[in-house]
Amino acid sequence: MTRLLLEVAPLQGQWSQDDYLWLTDCTNRLIEWTDGCIEVLPMPTDEHQSIAAYLYKLLDAFALASGGRCCLRRCGSAFASARSGSPILC
Repeated sequence: MTRLLLEVAPLQGQWSQDDYLWLTDCTNRLIEWTDGCIEVLPMPTDEHQSIAAYLYKLLDAFALASGGRCCLRRCGSAFASARSGSPILC
């Protein structure tokens, strides 16, 4: 299957938004797409997850004390352009 995917997949720099979304539906890996290129990101380490949990607890305590709330969830898709530098969250 991997060999077939490599044969039919667009070349780097030629990935469309639809191609990227199709790929993210086919895997549980974290994948970034910028200006037609994709990058498969490494899975978070236990240390990374512990730091994220610690920061969430700090932000949540601050938000609750200020009358707000902090939500922790995995974002949907984020599209960024290297030219603009700004992600567009969907």
